[in-house]
Amino acid sequence: MSLELSACTDGELAALTLAGRQAAFAEIMRRHKGPVYRLIRAHIGDAEEALDLTQECFAAAFQNLRKYDGDRPLAAWLARVAINKSRDWLRRRRIRQILSFASSLPPETGAFAGGGGILR
Repeated sequence: MSLELSACTDGELAALTLAGRQAAFAEIMRRHKGPVYRLIRAHIGDAEEALDLTQECFAAAFQNLRKYDGDRPLAAWLARVAINKSRDWLRRRRIRQILSFASSLPPETGAFAGGGGILR
């Protein structure tokens, strides 16, 4: 007897995944990859990075599937994972930009140059 995964609800697919059926998670990804990608791309604005973050989102969802409440929509839970991944990525990008800007400055630039603390 073969179970038709495309006929299962998201909650059933999550339960099957937790029971060891990886094909069930593949069906979850097939159903939700488009909306998750679009959500991430809207948040970060970079199509290439959005593809990477979409993969990271589904990897994190797989690892944390036990935390999913089957009484709630899976799409909403995946959206929360995607938004968190997007925010983390934006935070890291901001830090990289600050660090690259700071490293491009000459060593004695700024109001505190000269070691005296305040220019007079």
